[in-house]
Amino acid sequence: MAKYFLGETPAERIDVKNVIDEDRFGNLELETIVMIIKELERTQTFNITTGGSILSSPAVHNGVVYFGCFDRNLYAVSAKTGEELWRFGTEGAIGSSPTIHDGVIYFGSFDNRLYALSMHGDKLWHFGTNDKILSSPAVSDGVIYFGSKDKNLYAVSTEGELIWKFPTHSAVSSNPVIHNGVVYFGSWDRNLYAVDCKTGKEVWRFSTGDVVGSPSIYKNRIYMGSFDHNFYALDINGKELWRFSTNGPIQHNCNPTIHNDVIYFGSWDDNIYAISTKGKFLWRFPTGSSVSASSAVFSNVVYFPSVDLNFYALTLGGRKIWKFATGGILASSPVIYNNTIYFGCWDCNLYAVSLKGRLVWKFKTSMGYQSHIDVEKSDTEKVAEIVIRTEIPEKKEQETEEKILTGYGQFSGNYIESTRTNYIGFEIEDPFKISYKQKKRIYK
Repeated sequence: MAKYFLGETPAERIDVKNVIDEDRFGNLELETIVMIIKELERTQTFNITTGGSILSSPAVHNGVVYFGCFDRNLYAVSAKTGEELWRFGTEGAIGSSPTIHDGVIYFGSFDNRLYALSMHGDKLWHFGTNDKILSSPAVSDGVIYFGSKDKNLYAVSTEGELIWKFPTHSAVSSNPVIHNGVVYFGSWDRNLYAVDCKTGKEVWRFSTGDVVGSPSIYKNRIYMGSFDHNFYALDINGKELWRFSTNGPIQHNCNPTIHNDVIYFGSWDDNIYAISTKGKFLWRFPTGSSVSASSAVFSNVVYFPSVDLNFYALTLGGRKIWKFATGGILASSPVIYNNTIYFGCWDCNLYAVSLKGRLVWKFKTSMGYQSHIDVEKSDTEKVAEIVIRTEIPEKKEQETEEKILTGYGQFSGNYIESTRTNYIGFEIEDPFKISYKQKKRIYK
């Protein structure tokens, strides 16, 4: 077992506990690296630096793959060869996944702007908010919906004009979904909101015990996860139908995948789950670390990435078919196009992998070094710098022995406060090798 420290001695080990929501949005910029750190015991905040790492999920259209990168570029590369066609530079890291609608590419940036580009990479317009954008936009009836760290959900016309904005009490990183004239999205204020698309007025809200994830709608039911370790099912009026508990937080900025009445989602308890749309546990598959991206189902195979540096293919019954090792953390949701799987990685590469798990090509971004994070105590005093290094693990067969979990799969038809897992003293098994290097600096 390997323990991970902020400094050189156990006394400097990072411990974790809850902090206020306002400070926690910084985790969006680094949680794919430090999934074990939900919140710090002290009051540090986080900032990601530039680097070539990819969190954005790709979009594929007419043989071209589009994706954002922390090197501040949106890329267009050939889906067949991986050759770069063009790139568009912004003034901030791009974690938002691009949305393509009617020949226009929409995406957000950490420079506080939503961009609209032509399919050739020419800027059509940009729309400014008051803080960073991680939310992936949704487009319906000529309106673009997206969230911002500035606590608002925005409705903007396809010409870039504000129609309305809806305030919440904390950051909005959720990917919104639209259904029958209502937009649904989660907020870091612990609520799922339903807002009228035309008026921007609240229809209803549903409260959970922690940050609310990105919802999916299937057969007039709403499904979403929360940092409170629970996966929820609601009716279209916001009434809870059931909840399913896991042993860790459920990622907020990726939507659950639903196929043939089965829901697939990952948890920070190192598992991907399959449950029925009625809340019945079907199976779970353990990986070496958190599962923090959406899965894809294609030709009776479930494909998904893990923070353990591997990309997995499973049968619909949860049996491993193959896994593909990369050189970095995986939190970019995959897209399948022409029998090829596309996904980004923290090792600065976009991967194209065949349905049999073989590398087709990989594209390296402009910065060959992985993004890292600064930990700051205030505007004037920098406490530490965390440098992340990942290594490709040795290829081993999936161990058959599963980790023992307590409390996973508990089911309730009513609202019952669930127990929460405290990630203090978290340990992780090799080959997920991450080292932290502390550099104390004082800025005067």
